Amino acid sequence: MGRRRTFEPRVLNAENVFARMIPGKTYPAYVIAASFKVPTKDVRPHLDALIQSGLIEHSHALAKTLGFRRPGKEPQKDASAPGGDTSIAAAPTPPNLNSTLTGYEREIRGWIELCMMTRSR
Repeated sequence: MGRRRTFEPRVLNAENVFARMIPGKTYPAYVIAASFKVPTKDVRPHLDALIQSGLIEHSHALAKTLGFRRPGKEPQKDASAPGGDTSIAAAPTPPNLNSTLTGYEREIRGWIELCMMTRSR
């Protein structure tokens, strides 16, 4: 299953918009609006207020889209666990496509007989 998100308030105001933004990451307005499940036009006044107060800034990191960025460094991702020192015993073998599956031919023959019985002449 997916990871559960921590509780995020759904009330649309400038403080909650600012709290949802990760420092160093650029967001288009529609992504922020989607996280609150409101139209983009409802989010823009709050973004404009945050820009005027200097808490966020415009970003042109996204192609053909004006983005909004919370200043600061983006948090570093956790380093993945190092792989074990395992070796592969042999090269992978391709499947044998010439063999028959167990019971497959018997099932097909049963369907053929059923079709032939119900076939009208």
